[in-house]
Amino acid sequence: MEYGLFNYASAPHVFLRRRGIGPLHMAWDTNVLIDYLKYGNALWNDQDLEIEDPKHAEQVEAIGRIMHPYFCFWDIRIHLFDEILNDAKRALSIERRSSREHALEHLLGL
Repeated sequence: MEYGLFNYASAPHVFLRRRGIGPLHMAWDTNVLIDYLKYGNALWNDQDLEIEDPKHAEQVEAIGRIMHPYFCFWDIRIHLFDEILNDAKRALSIERRSSREHALEHLLGL
């Protein structure tokens, strides 16, 4: 087995019965990106997230577990799409759009 690849059959409850070996592909939606922008620093520095809703806190902590430096040697490929720049109920402020553009540039390595 190559270093850093996932054996999907070893955890069928996590990988929805997928089989084979390879990188983990994840497509982040807008909410995941927003949470990572808001809480990423706290996640990387093991700080309290100060999220009152336990379900939301659990979801954000899951992002942190995936992005934790321990997993950096694993082949995890995060896919972000340009639609994230415009995904909002109302028109985005210049600041929020700029924040999203900045995140896309840095997470995608542009």
